[in-house]
Amino acid sequence: MTLIPLLISMGACVAVILIAHWREKKKLFGQVPFVPYIYYKYISLIVFLALVANLVALLSGQDWEPPFRRR
Repeated sequence: MTLIPLLISMGACVAVILIAHWREKKKLFGQVPFVPYIYYKYISLIVFLALVANLVALLSGQDWEPPFRRR
């Protein structure tokens, strides 16, 4: 993944985290969300951390290969 799509994806993850945090704090009595907003936050955080690892690899210039593909 190149730098621009990576930064756009990271921005989208941050936006999802902020929107989920805002919706979680909003009190709606009698309405329970089908999927709790904390799950959106956790999934977005995991994806964000994976993208940060990709960003570090991209900026350092070293290609990362999974252990099973190394020779």
